[in-house]
Amino acid sequence: MTMQAHLILVGLLSLCSFSFSDECRTEILENTDFPGSDITFLYSPDVEHCQQLCTQHPSCLFFTYIRADWTRDNRHFYCYLKTTSSREPIAQNPLRGVSSGFSLKSCSPDPSPCLFQVYQNRDFLGADYRFLFTASYEECQTVCTQDPHCQFFTFLNGWKKIIHEDVDFRGSDIRFELMDDPETCQSTCSADRNCQFYSYVNVTFHNPDYRRRCYLKRVITMPAPPKVNKLYNAVSGFSLKNCKV
Repeated sequence: MTMQAHLILVGLLSLCSFSFSDECRTEILENTDFPGSDITFLYSPDVEHCQQLCTQHPSCLFFTYIRADWTRDNRHFYCYLKTTSSREPIAQNPLRGVSSGFSLKSCSPDPSPCLFQVYQNRDFLGADYRFLFTASYEECQTVCTQDPHCQFFTFLNGWKKIIHEDVDFRGSDIRFELMDDPETCQSTCSADRNCQFYSYVNVTFHNPDYRRRCYLKRVITMPAPPKVNKLYNAVSGFSLKNCKV
């Protein structure tokens, strides 16, 4: 083999290796670990979200995600972002409770993917800046979507079912009715399509005028302009974020 032919062969092999590492690889490898080569780790609710994190990280080429069924230690929902100079994992080892995959940078990904998925029994811990009461997680998601500062949310079902002693949900009253106990107040709120939450004043309250009052309550979660005025030749309306167009 001549030196020229040898150089051409090496060049072709290098080109093939580069093309393979840059191909669009969307597969998720279940129970497979890409050991080492970590850039950093982030928390992620599922493997698809972890793959999106890797895709948007400037240096990440592949990742390993620790799932909820991982049992070796207390790590769960860890998304390890990884890279190597060869652009390939140094190994692929079988390991239960983890999933691995590749960046989607070569797949012409959407730079702002629609994160429509909701995650049951998951708490996005911390980063709270506001809380309010909504009737469902769908409504909570809508409020988050409409809030320009909100990126994600956690909705607690328990607050709807538990009776909270010595807690007053102030304001937002629809009306009040006299009742004998908080359980009846809760049932009345549940049966009223306009009621989202309630406060019940028990018989030991210091002011007898307010005793046995069941306050049915609701807050506005849809967008509302701060003021409305007449203005000729002006047109106003609302965002179509929630409309299927």
